[in-house]
Amino acid sequence: MRYVVDDTYLQQRGRVWWYFRRVPKKYAHLDTRGMIRQTLETTSIDEARFRRDALAEADELYWSALILADDAGGAEGEAQLDAARRRHASACKRSLASGFKYLTVDQLAKADNIEDTFERLLEVRDQSSKLGEPKPKVAEALLGGAPEPNETSIKVSEAFSLYVNEIAFDEQKNKSDRQRYSWEKTKRTSVNYFTDVVGDVSIGDITREMALSYRSWWIERMIPGDSEIKPAKANTANRHIGNMRKLYEDYYRHIGDEDRLNPFRKMFFKDEQQTRVPSFEDDFVRSKILIPGLFDGLNDQLKIMIYVLIETGARLSEICNLRPEQIRLNAEVPH
Repeated sequence: MRYVVDDTYLQQRGRVWWYFRRVPKKYAHLDTRGMIRQTLETTSIDEARFRRDALAEADELYWSALILADDAGGAEGEAQLDAARRRHASACKRSLASGFKYLTVDQLAKADNIEDTFERLLEVRDQSSKLGEPKPKVAEALLGGAPEPNETSIKVSEAFSLYVNEIAFDEQKNKSDRQRYSWEKTKRTSVNYFTDVVGDVSIGDITREMALSYRSWWIERMIPGDSEIKPAKANTANRHIGNMRKLYEDYYRHIGDEDRLNPFRKMFFKDEQQTRVPSFEDDFVRSKILIPGLFDGLNDQLKIMIYVLIETGARLSEICNLRPEQIRLNAEVPH
């Protein structure tokens, strides 16, 4: 999902944030909702923005699917498959925005956690119209009404969208907006590198030869040349190849083909170089950091951040994104 920090489509009613958006004119003949109003069920602006982004992208995917289906008519082929993909992706986004991972009807029927299914039904009821009628798109998203499309020809870029929106839900749910954006950006860069080298091919058509071509491209980037571009490090190449390996593995595990041979398997570069980070000398710490009054010009939060960094060795982003409920000083091991 894109990372948006403004408050477009957001309105606050009391303390709770709502998603407000008018259906664009070019879709009005297909989507009769007019003005879209949906509670985001949160008082946190950060959480509201995340859910807003999910709903906004779900609506855009839904409108694209409506146009494609309208253009395709009753015809078979790529247009219908594309429409099915967008419908499924839209349901995944909308379900995520409501706080649930998307599951199909069959998956819900097999689920051992009846409480989860019951909570979904309650959510559908809570998002019903004023007349008490369930909203079709909400019901489809939360109760698995959008079938998974025939994925024999899904492209790498589309598989990545499915990975971000559904497959890797657990990897993102506890990240801040900024962390989530950075997480997706790195993986998207790996996919973009691959599609630049090989093309946006169907994920099922990726061969070992294609993976080796991708590896060869990284070899060329690691060899020092006459250009001013700094050669890539082995760790960088390993990270991007590893992201493609994980995308392929997780995608086929998701659709139930766990035994499929991964074309990126056992593909990595050895890096003999080790980057040593020198420690601070005692005299430097005493003369530069522990000077009385050094931080008097900072507010209390910044002072505390600095002291926590010194005491724990944590990264700045880890400290900045801490929430009160995540700090447990009274535990047997404070953490």
